[in-house]
Amino acid sequence: MKQLTHRNQARPWAHWLRYFSENPQALLSSLLVGNTLVNLGVTLLLLQAGRAWGEFGETIASGVALGSIVLLGEIVPKTLALSFPMAFLRIGTPLIQVVFWLIYPLSESLDRLRSSIEKLWQPRPSPENLSQLVENLPPELSPPVEKRVLKNIFLLRQLPVKSFMISRMDMKAVPENLSWQELKKAIAEIPYIRIPVYRGSLDEIVGILLIKDILPHWKAEELLNWQHLLREVYFVPETKNSYELLQELKNKRQHVAIVVDEFGSVAGLISLQRLLEVVFGYGEEEARSTEALYETYPDGSLCFKAQTPLVIVQELLGLPADFFNEEEARNAENLAEFLLSLAERIPQKGETLTYRDYAFEVVEGTPHRIERIRAYKMTNTHETS
Repeated sequence: MKQLTHRNQARPWAHWLRYFSENPQALLSSLLVGNTLVNLGVTLLLLQAGRAWGEFGETIASGVALGSIVLLGEIVPKTLALSFPMAFLRIGTPLIQVVFWLIYPLSESLDRLRSSIEKLWQPRPSPENLSQLVENLPPELSPPVEKRVLKNIFLLRQLPVKSFMISRMDMKAVPENLSWQELKKAIAEIPYIRIPVYRGSLDEIVGILLIKDILPHWKAEELLNWQHLLREVYFVPETKNSYELLQELKNKRQHVAIVVDEFGSVAGLISLQRLLEVVFGYGEEEARSTEALYETYPDGSLCFKAQTPLVIVQELLGLPADFFNEEEARNAENLAEFLLSLAERIPQKGETLTYRDYAFEVVEGTPHRIERIRAYKMTNTHETS
C-alpha cells in the first residue's frame, strides 16, 4: 500500500490512502464496522419486505439476504480489488473515507474496547521466558554483546535494589561536624566522588557531598560552613525494583540514592554507575576490578562476593531454575543471606557448607560478616580433600 501511495501521491485521494497505510487498524475498523452495518441493514430491509408474503416470504428474504451478503459483500469486492486494484482504489478510497467519518465514534470505541480486552487476556511473558527468547536468537539478529545487555536488563527487572546496593557496612560516609581540615583528610581516603554526610549516625543522612563542589575551596585554610555545599538526598526503599530506580535516577539526574529498610534505617547505598554496570556486565575492562562480582579459580570453581545476587550465581554456575527454591534459600536475595539462612549463624573463614550437590566455602570474612565465597560442585576429589 505504501508503494501505491507513493505512485499516486498527486491524486486527490492520496492523502487518505497514506493515512490508511500508516493506520491499518483504522482502515480495518472502518471496513468491519461498515460491512457489519450494511449487512444488518440489507437483512432487515429484505426481511421487512418478505413479511408481505407471510412466512414463505420471510424464508425467501432470508435466503436472498444471505446470498447477497456472500456474493456482493465478500466475493465481488475482493475479486474486483484483485483484478482492478487502481480502479478499486480510485473508487473505494473516497467511499471508505465517508464511511470512516460517519462511523468514526463507533469504530474508535470498539477499537479501544478490543485493545482493552487484548491487554486483559493476553498473557504477559515472564522475564525468564524473555531471557530464554533472547538467548535463542541467532547471532545475525542479536550479537553476543547485545544478548548479554538484554539479559541483564531482564535481570534488573526481576530484582530489588537490595540485591545490588553497597551495604551499610561498606558505605563510606563522613559526619557533619568535621572541621574543614578533618573533612579534607577524610575525603583523601575515600575513593568516591559522591560522599554521604550524616548527623550523629548513618541513619540520619543529611546530604551528599560532591567532590567537584569543594575543589574550588580546596586550597583554603579554613571553610567554616562547608555544609552549605551538600546536595539533597534521594531515599528509596530496599524493595524498590532495580530497573525502575535506574529510570528514576536518569530522569531526576541523580547519581546516588540512599537505601532504607522497612524501619527507616539506612540499609545501604546504590549508585547509577552500579546499576549501569549490572546492565553492561561486570568484569569489563572499563569497570573497576574491585567491583567484579566473581573470579574464576584455576580448578574451575568460582569465588563470589558475598553480596552477589542468587540469580547471578545460578546463571554463572549453570544451575536449574529451582535450585534455590527450597526452604533454606526461599527468602535469600544474595549468597551471604543464603549461607546465613543455611547455617543459622555467621559462618567463619575456612568453613564449608553443603547444599544439594554444591559446596560453599567462606574464603574471606571477619567474625561478624562474610566477604567472599567459593562455590564448586562436589566430586569424589573435592569430597575426599
